[in-house]
Amino acid sequence: MTDTWQTIARLAGRLEDHSTLPREQRILLQLLKIQVEPRIASIADFRAASRRPRVSALTRWR
Repeated sequence: MTDTWQTIARLAGRLEDHSTLPREQRILLQLLKIQVEPRIASIADFRAASRRPRVSALTRWR
């Protein structure tokens, strides 16, 4: 488990080092991303459990 967190910390550091955005903007974007992820996961779970999951955009309606 320690190796995993070390890898995550190393990757986060590399992203920070190469970002051209101001620190405040990076933090705001990270918070927005964290907020969106559970919503996307819950929608996917709902669709998977639904009797009529959303039809693919490739499906043609007649």
